[in-house]
Amino acid sequence: MDVKYRLIIDPAFERLLSNAMRYIRETYGNPVAAERLAVRVHSAIRERLSNPLGYPIHRASPPNDPYRHIIVQKYIVFYKVVANVMYVRFIFHGSRDLEKLLDYD
Repeated sequence: MDVKYRLIIDPAFERLLSNAMRYIRETYGNPVAAERLAVRVHSAIRERLSNPLGYPIHRASPPNDPYRHIIVQKYIVFYKVVANVMYVRFIFHGSRDLEKLLDYD
C-alpha cells in the first residue's frame, strides 16, 4: 500500500530561503543563481515527498525532535514527518553550526 504524504512548508523555511536568495543576489550579483537555488530546493522537496521516511535522521537533530534532511548544493533542507505529513521547517547553509541552529528551544 502506497502512503500519500501531504506537504506543509513552514513560513520560517520560506523566510530562510528568501534570505539565502537575497545573499546570493547581493553578494555575488547573481539573480539567476538565486532563482536556480529556489527551483532546485523546491524540486528536491517535491521529489522527497514520495518517500520522506526513506532517509536517515540528521545527526545534528535534537534527540527529542528528529529531523531528516535534503542536501541541495551547499544548503541543507530540514524536515520532519508526522503521520502522513512532511513538514519542511528550515534551510541552512551547510557551513553553519547546525546543532546550534536546530536546538531552537
